[in-house]
Amino acid sequence: MKIDSIVKQELWRSVATYFFSFLLFAYLNLKGYILIEPEVILILAFVFTATHFSLLVWYRKREQLLNPSISLIINHIFESKSYEEKTTEPYEKKKSVSLPRFENRYVF
Repeated sequence: MKIDSIVKQELWRSVATYFFSFLLFAYLNLKGYILIEPEVILILAFVFTATHFSLLVWYRKREQLLNPSISLIINHIFESKSYEEKTTEPYEKKKSVSLPRFENRYVF
């Protein structure tokens, strides 16, 4: 079975994401900001990681981003054009200038 390179990179990134999200939810539970059972922390961290994984794979495939650097991906998100700007043709943005019409005047 051949795994896509983007999926493989995001799978490795999701290992770290799961670890940090688990620590975050455990910290929030210990401090009393969220009141959940300890088993739910594992499930909540997994759901957060799966969502993060699927969104990044979807975005990187849509935008064809091959560089796995998270800072470049975030930079690309904030600098990219809106969907309307991407799909509008350049000639649709400019106002059309009407040229003067010349009648068929042949001078022999």
